[in-house]
Amino acid sequence: MKGKKVSQSKTIMTQTVFPNDVNNNGTLYGGQLLNWIDMLAGIVAKRHARSHSVVTASIDSLSFLHPIYQRDIVNLEAWVAISY
Repeated sequence: MKGKKVSQSKTIMTQTVFPNDVNNNGTLYGGQLLNWIDMLAGIVAKRHARSHSVVTASIDSLSFLHPIYQRDIVNLEAWVAISY
């Protein structure tokens, strides 16, 4: 099977932060961000594997560096870096 270029799996997802996505401080729930990341990872994996059967086995680490507020627009970008 011929290898694929990174550009073939690259995906960009844009989300708007709505009131139900934020806590009492007006910042995005970390779990919501993780949900978006997981959805994007699934899309990228499906494109790479050409399969509808993909799962997230683990996420090694995630650091929340800055708060994300209601009405912010979040751009997520992902691609397959390596596969075995």
